Amino acid sequence: MQVSSSVEDLAKIIPCFDLLARSSGLQVNTNKTILVPLYETTTLQARKDIAHTDWGGMEIHLGSSKYLGFLVGPKADAYSNFLPAMDKFR
Repeated sequence: MQVSSSVEDLAKIIPCFDLLARSSGLQVNTNKTILVPLYETTTLQARKDIAHTDWGGMEIHLGSSKYLGFLVGPKADAYSNFLPAMDKFR
């Protein structure tokens, strides 16, 4: 999982992943990767932000998305994450 708070950081981050892919044979599977912007934006703007990159087709979720069963992102909170577990417990 990569954390960045501005679209400008993407221009710095993507070449690092490209270098890792070339040197290790490992690469980001953009078909399984979801971008959760940490900055205020719309889906349309976020799509424009990554359109010029190899990651242009990546799925975008605003606010939060599940990662290993937990919601992550700027709109995720403890209540959202633990309410379903507490309901099952009860």
